[in-house]
Amino acid sequence: MHAFLEALAHPLQKEAKALRALILEVSSDVLEEIKWNAPSFRTTEHFATFNLRSREHLRLVLHLGAKVKATAKTGIQVADPSGLVEWLAPDRGLVTVRDTKDFQRQREALQTLLREWIRWV
Repeated sequence: MHAFLEALAHPLQKEAKALRALILEVSSDVLEEIKWNAPSFRTTEHFATFNLRSREHLRLVLHLGAKVKATAKTGIQVADPSGLVEWLAPDRGLVTVRDTKDFQRQREALQTLLREWIRWV
């Protein structure tokens, strides 16, 4: 993963590295790999994947693995008092990081959110 991010030609490469480090700090159970042509993170299943298509921001897609689960209909409950998540589906969300300042502002809330999120995988 380190080599992937070092070779990443993205204006927010520094923020991508910081986001990766934040995700790995959430739990010692978090593993990483390249999946779907982007950094992806898992415990028992994948739960978050970078979306690096935009040059203007980073996006972190929060999901519950590749297979459809009952939560696709029932949804999940995670606390998001900072309003970081843009809900794409009942069990899929998107967090956007626009720049370093935005990342620093979101850092603590994002770690809390990710700790709750991984309880669902």
